[in-house]
Amino acid sequence: MKSDSTLQLVFRFFVVSVLAIATVLTLAAVIPRQWRHSIQPSCDVRVYVGGDRIHTNLILPVRTPGFDWQQFLTLTEVGADGKRFRYLSFGWGDRTFYMATPTWADFRLSAGLDALFRSSGSVLHVQGYRAVPKSSGAYRVKPIDLSQTDYLHLVQFIRSSFSQNFEGLPLRIQESNNPWGSFYAAEGHYSILHTCNDWIADGLRIARVNTPLWSGLAPSVYRLAESSCSVPN
Repeated sequence: MKSDSTLQLVFRFFVVSVLAIATVLTLAAVIPRQWRHSIQPSCDVRVYVGGDRIHTNLILPVRTPGFDWQQFLTLTEVGADGKRFRYLSFGWGDRTFYMATPTWADFRLSAGLDALFRSSGSVLHVQGYRAVPKSSGAYRVKPIDLSQTDYLHLVQFIRSSFSQNFEGLPLRIQESNNPWGSFYAAEGHYSILHTCNDWIADGLRIARVNTPLWSGLAPSVYRLAESSCSVPN
């Protein structure tokens, strides 16, 4: 009897703990880090957050007056028709899982758990576009306007996420599942505490874009991302 009572107490404690954690994370996912933030004088560059219910990417123009990605990446190595790319998307994640899961139809629970708890390292996926991709189905694309200074901070964040050789050039691993993208070796450690969406939120915060208190969920990152500059009339 005493043993059964102890087991019941342990089980109740476990259930309450799980519910409490779930409640805290749910609230943190819908609460912005800043209710109000200072507005920069002007918007100079438009970037985009693209994402579905699970994963988000950053989409940046290939060239702006302040920076040209061709100074860092060889676009013809990124993907086919690279000379005609006008935008690049950047996504970060677990190396093995990201490269072995081209679509969510290929998802395997064991691979997902390995990524969260036994990551093999991280990788960046870069894909080129001739135009900004459009929202379609579960995939949504949201514009975010940045000042020139904040945009350059975001560029530096992304560049520093690439593993680089002694010449400061990114290390390409292989072509992705489509001919317009490639995988590159990346810095950082993927885990349940720092996922692909946390990486996106880290970059947005460096660019002074508002993000949720907890950025593990793609929809909350997408929904709360807010420009910190004044859009001209």
